[in-house]
Amino acid sequence: MKQSHFFQRIPENAVFWLLLFFLAAGSATSLYGRIAGKEVPVDSGRVLSPVAVVSSGAARSYMAPISSMETSHSLAALTFDLNGGNENVDRLLQVLEESGAKATFFVSGQWMEQYPQAVKDLSSRGHELGLLAGTSVNYRVLSSRETKKEIRNLAASLKALTGKDPVFFRPPYNDPENPSAPAASKLGYTVVTYDCDSLDWKDYGAAAVADQILLKCRPGSGSILFFHGNGKYTADALSPILSGLKEAGLSPVPLSGLFPDT
Repeated sequence: MKQSHFFQRIPENAVFWLLLFFLAAGSATSLYGRIAGKEVPVDSGRVLSPVAVVSSGAARSYMAPISSMETSHSLAALTFDLNGGNENVDRLLQVLEESGAKATFFVSGQWMEQYPQAVKDLSSRGHELGLLAGTSVNYRVLSSRETKKEIRNLAASLKALTGKDPVFFRPPYNDPENPSAPAASKLGYTVVTYDCDSLDWKDYGAAAVADQILLKCRPGSGSILFFHGNGKYTADALSPILSGLKEAGLSPVPLSGLFPDT
């Protein structure tokens, strides 16, 4: 009787052991990815908190926005958002040119429409251009298909002005939970935020902006620095910031400098 009862329970036991096997296999795969220095792409339908990834190859498939890059090279990325006026950009470009530094500029659709020649000039001067999801569109009320259409249109506009396909994408307000972030990732863009915020929008002065970056944030290798391209004091703060980075042994680069295989 006991033996008969045991065989009657085989299907139930088999299901249990099968589920246990798949759970163990999944855990082993995740553990191997971490040990091997690889990130397993996450596609859970939501964006995770910004993270640092350990390889540039993993960055393009990682669902979470990238806030910094683990690298053995002493590099820090300069990034600027352009989604407003244009009156301070020329001075900013002058400082970059005098120092021989290149940067990544994230441009919104509105900025491209208002200043198409400025976009062309940024590209012709050797700066890198990325996509900035502007604040005129509320991505939270759009469907996934509509969001992807908005991003494709944004990329098409930028390519029409520069002749180049953008690689990097930044969500509005650098919000990692914005629906545009996973949509851009699924379209193949590397979604980027930052780990060093200049807080230049507070308009406390150039010294305050420089101190925020160099003394409070203290960027390290692989840091991504965030500025507003039209910040009132950003251009004046940039010279001491670039000097401070040099003293710390860090070379300023555009984002592609941190992602050599993009």
